[in-house]
Amino acid sequence: MKKVLVLDFGGQYNLLVARRVRECGVYCEIKSFRMTMDEVRAFAPDAIIFTGGPATVFDQGAPMIDPEMLSMGVPVLGICYGLQLMMHLLGGQCCKADTREYGKTELTHTDSPLFDGVPEFLRHVRSMGGRYLFLTNNSSRGVEGYIEKLRRLGIESAPGDYLTSVDATIRYLKAALPGKTCYIFGTDSFLSQLDRAGIPVTRDREQAEVLLCGFDTELTFQKLEDACILLNRGVPFVATNPDWVCPTWYGSVPDCGSVCRMLTTATGREPVVIGKPQPEMALLAMERTGFSPEQTVLLGDRLYTDVACGVNAGIDTVFVLSGEGTMADIDTYRIHPTWVYPDIGTLYRELEETV
Repeated sequence: MKKVLVLDFGGQYNLLVARRVRECGVYCEIKSFRMTMDEVRAFAPDAIIFTGGPATVFDQGAPMIDPEMLSMGVPVLGICYGLQLMMHLLGGQCCKADTREYGKTELTHTDSPLFDGVPEFLRHVRSMGGRYLFLTNNSSRGVEGYIEKLRRLGIESAPGDYLTSVDATIRYLKAALPGKTCYIFGTDSFLSQLDRAGIPVTRDREQAEVLLCGFDTELTFQKLEDACILLNRGVPFVATNPDWVCPTWYGSVPDCGSVCRMLTTATGREPVVIGKPQPEMALLAMERTGFSPEQTVLLGDRLYTDVACGVNAGIDTVFVLSGEGTMADIDTYRIHPTWVYPDIGTLYRELEETV
């Protein structure tokens, strides 16, 4: 039986932390931070969680533990004060912020194969007279959010460097359903992007002529009800992308594909899918850049959307294994990329050696 030890440093949410662990089907116990190493070894945890608390590591007499606890060979998660304590004991620098804050914040982690060589690779593409576009199926946010996110990772970009499933959807709607009013099953940001592009949009199902679904981080039951009513009326059903899940810092959440599958199960209606793996985004990318299929390659870490999009568009593809995908996916999905690399850094170094 797997066991988690929750060490209590006086946090307000210790019981909630323990309950979340138990809801995952894992046994856990809350113990005082004063627990000795002999007692910890006797408990034999498979993982340890350090809770938050009212103190900081700068306080005189702040709660401490035996540093040996960090070298037991089991995963350790620090929350709030617990994270401060881990930094302090492992030789890191814990600094006071300029302002007090309460709630979530963003951390940027760049020491990873996921980012290794990416800025150098992009500069290499530019130096060869090439062009790159970032293609995303995520319709929940505008381009500005991606620019800021990449900037924090040391990658400079501009609005013209992005092509989203929203761009491809706008192109489709203007060509296939011109002037039709779309019920927006998605975020306010998604609605605003469509509105700025001249697409008639609404949240009122009585005005809707099309149901348009995107990745919705603001999902409500009312939207689900409206969508089912519209589909049962027979309005066109369009989806920005087929992704089953969207990765987050705490795990995966249902993406547009999962929600569309729920609507299909309820109504029997299948959507017209616009984003990857359909070829439209790759075709639009070549249209924007002026490069031919022979001059274009699509690089991605998700086989059934990224690589499949390139295959469907008739261009070469690179499957990188530093993100979601694995080699086993090739047999699972029976989609065959042109090349496979462990990460972009390896690809970049190989390109450097061939020049």
